[in-house]
Amino acid sequence: MIYIDGFSHSKITQNRSKNIIMKSIGNDLELLDHSNNGITLKHEKNAKYAIRNQSTMLKYNMKLLNI
Repeated sequence: MIYIDGFSHSKITQNRSKNIIMKSIGNDLELLDHSNNGITLKHEKNAKYAIRNQSTMLKYNMKLLNI
């Protein structure tokens, strides 16, 4: 589970929730659309999640996208 602040969540919504590809940048995450437009989620700044679960989150995202 990940908690995203309202401002970052509104960016995702404004892009019609196309930011579906999750990538890691250290402890931060990037949500990309298929045109490589992204939203960066900075751990403890605008997103909260258990870092120990990052690899599980990334694998699950790839599974959902059939990558």
